[in-house]
Amino acid sequence: MVARAPLLALLAVIVGASGCAVRTGPPTTPSATAPATVPGAVDAQSAPAEVEVEGVVVPPDLDAAFSKILYTRARAVLEHDRVTYMSVLDRENEGFLVAQRGYFDNLAQLPLAVFDYSVDSSSLVRGRASYSVVVEIKTQISGFDAVPARTLDRFRFDAVGRPADRSYRLASVTDRAWEDKHDIRPQPWEVVPVQVRHGAGVLAIFDDAAVGAARPLLRSLEAAISDVAGRVPYEWDADVVVYALSDTWFIRSLDDLPGDDPEDLDAVAFTVPAGPGDSRIAATRIAFNPRVLSQTGAARERLLRHEMTHVAVGLRDDNAPVWLAEGLAEWVSVQAMPERKRRVDAEALEAARRGVDSMPDDETFNDANASLNYATAWWVCEYLATTFGDTAPWVVLDAFAAPGTPESPTIQALLQISADKLAKRGVALLVSTYASGPSSSRTGDVTATPGDEPDAG
Repeated sequence: MVARAPLLALLAVIVGASGCAVRTGPPTTPSATAPATVPGAVDAQSAPAEVEVEGVVVPPDLDAAFSKILYTRARAVLEHDRVTYMSVLDRENEGFLVAQRGYFDNLAQLPLAVFDYSVDSSSLVRGRASYSVVVEIKTQISGFDAVPARTLDRFRFDAVGRPADRSYRLASVTDRAWEDKHDIRPQPWEVVPVQVRHGAGVLAIFDDAAVGAARPLLRSLEAAISDVAGRVPYEWDADVVVYALSDTWFIRSLDDLPGDDPEDLDAVAFTVPAGPGDSRIAATRIAFNPRVLSQTGAARERLLRHEMTHVAVGLRDDNAPVWLAEGLAEWVSVQAMPERKRRVDAEALEAARRGVDSMPDDETFNDANASLNYATAWWVCEYLATTFGDTAPWVVLDAFAAPGTPESPTIQALLQISADKLAKRGVALLVSTYASGPSSSRTGDVTATPGDEPDAG
């Protein structure tokens, strides 16, 4: 269970994100960090400040002692043995004990195929009566993660007893200053009390304030999986882990979020890398903005299909232009809807009527013109499917499989038109489809449907 070889360099690559800046309501007003009232229930206490000397080798006797504690802890988690789990902890800090009980309760709800620790033998920091070391945590959710996800944190072990018969107890499992320095981002079950709910192909992580939305959300996610699985022509296990929390702190922690404001995102699909130095992806998951949990109706179902498409496509769109990745997700998301129900943002439609000169570029896709860019991307895929058949958008995506594939020459060679001309043709199809849509005075949250006057918000 516990390896003694040094870990990789002290890096922590947790998540990369892609998502859609769909605005369906006013943003929430969360705190700047994770809720201050939560860590006492689950999050561990930070280690005290120490004089650090990086790269000190852990002596064999300490390595063996720490590894034995971590082995005991990991086995207790997998065997749901709370007594043994608590037995290796320092008893002096009641807050730490309460936090660890909460963490154990969270882990006990997860179907863990792998839960393991290993010590970085070159990471020792000595305190007055304690030692801190970097520990790798390996976690794999059974049935959902392709491979274990490896993350890092710094644990503290306090000495107990006289030097002649000294032993050690685990006194801290996080060091926030070290986490900030090394860009560590915790998962929800490491920070807040969670309630895990299961559906067909779905494992959903709620906090206490959000779990009331579990049943309808699970039903909608099951339907989205079924629909997307029948439309995306790639191998996919048709399952997903989702985070449905009452605060946006986790979304705000993600890297590479689209747009300028995480609060504008209704949902985001994000990848969980296998770990530092490993190119594999353990999973692609979805995190929801709290406002989505209380919504119902076609707009939310479409959003779920959009994000589920990102999950199903996985890394296959990593090298593709953003417009193609997002356009495919939008295109798939509306296929289950009658054409008369496929709404377009009225502001985007008015902009489309004025015409576009070029395909949206990656850098500005989610900027001020995001609604037009999403509409353009979607209708480029509609144009491809209408002109060349339903497999055409996927053929274009496959053309970008190799890293570094250039956009313009690839589109030109494949379709015999430029990317910019392709954008114009997609927008022309959009405008003609919504020919009797709203006047230019109707903007904002108003949406247009093909051939109809728009419905409000």
